[in-house]
Amino acid sequence: MQVMTIPAFNDNYIWLLHQPNETACAVVDPGEAEPVIERLQALGLQLKYILLTHHHMDHIGGVKQLKAYAPECQIIAGADIKLPFHATAVHDGDTISLSELNCSLKVMATPGHTLSHVVYYTDDMLFCGDTLFNCGCGRLFEGSCEQMLGSLSAIAKLNPETQVYAAHEYTMANLKFALTVEPYNPSLQEYQAEMLKQRAQGLPTVPFSLASQKKLNPFMRCHETTLQQALSHHLQINCGTEIATFTQLRGYKDRF
Repeated sequence: MQVMTIPAFNDNYIWLLHQPNETACAVVDPGEAEPVIERLQALGLQLKYILLTHHHMDHIGGVKQLKAYAPECQIIAGADIKLPFHATAVHDGDTISLSELNCSLKVMATPGHTLSHVVYYTDDMLFCGDTLFNCGCGRLFEGSCEQMLGSLSAIAKLNPETQVYAAHEYTMANLKFALTVEPYNPSLQEYQAEMLKQRAQGLPTVPFSLASQKKLNPFMRCHETTLQQALSHHLQINCGTEIATFTQLRGYKDRF
């Protein structure tokens, strides 16, 4: 499977999936239609599937226009997502067959950013919408800290070599925040330097490996004593448990 980046808006990524030498394709979270249509026409691809992780307009805004452009395409979304158009409903634990791409994806419910957020994954790819970012996680617009922590913990159990296709280019801001909490973390310092080089070359910092996030992402390390102590020292409060650390960390990031 080939996965291509389609930039949208200021920092969104729409993901395009297709098999080499085949014309059928799928897109994930098309907030805009025009850049997708331009890519389809340039590559001679036919849109067969639209996968949606949640209902925010920067993820679904291009769906109606794409459906008009490719009426035969199937729209797939979580069962509880409220959408202004029809979609095939999927549930936590489902496996969906993208038969025209010779590919199957598993579905995982990941409440937190929204209550009805879902992600799609295989043994080596994860399309995670706004749940997980490179060294960050989504804001809690609808869900609770307990829900988001549970969602990230579930993702952490996937294959460490999984390539994570997040929906935004937030890496540099996330690393700036992470290094505010842990200014002397050498792994974060090295990764920031690496990502700065990528951005200076005009390259995206997504996808990234799940293994890197388990090592670097503060929101996936709230169980670690070193992070708990660093945050407690920084905020001058006790963050001695995983959920307390996550709650304080998410609140601090919202204010950052």
